[in-house]
Amino acid sequence: SFETAVRGSTDLYRGGFTGEVLYAFVALSPEGRWGSLKLGRQLRANGGAEGIVRFDGVTGSMELHHLLVEAYAGAELRTRTFLVTSKEDEEEPSSVPLANDDWVFGVVLGTAGLRTTQLKLGFHDRLRDGELARRTFTVDFHQRLFGRASLRANLAADLLQKRLAEGLIGLDLRPI
Repeated sequence: SFETAVRGSTDLYRGGFTGEVLYAFVALSPEGRWGSLKLGRQLRANGGAEGIVRFDGVTGSMELHHLLVEAYAGAELRTRTFLVTSKEDEEEPSSVPLANDDWVFGVVLGTAGLRTTQLKLGFHDRLRDGELARRTFTVDFHQRLFGRASLRANLAADLLQKRLAEGLIGLDLRPI
């Protein structure tokens, strides 16, 4: 299958179009759905806002009974937008993701197929200009309490600086 999300805007006064490709990837998975492979531009969120990353690369996941194993790697994008200029602005180059030495990769272990509980533990590395810039351990937890109420918690620990980077906890209530 193929999945994409694009958003954009135009300035009617100056002309041109500014847009953002959030993700655009091909997903391959066998009929039994025990594993999958994604190739292309991807958006991942692990451990709350601290773990949001956009990259061009590959993600593989496999479910073994109630155990989920995921791994991903790719080139992290420096810019989010692309610009289509009007003819008057042709001397200005388009803003496209530049080639760089920013890489991201990670491994996630979690639960799969449980009705009321979701838990994911992750190790994530980000390299900036070819050097290790961030190494994080993340915990994502979701527990349905009763009916339409559930508890959600996210934790991100910076392993390089040996500190808690972010901790979030919330209660989700859905109306009838």
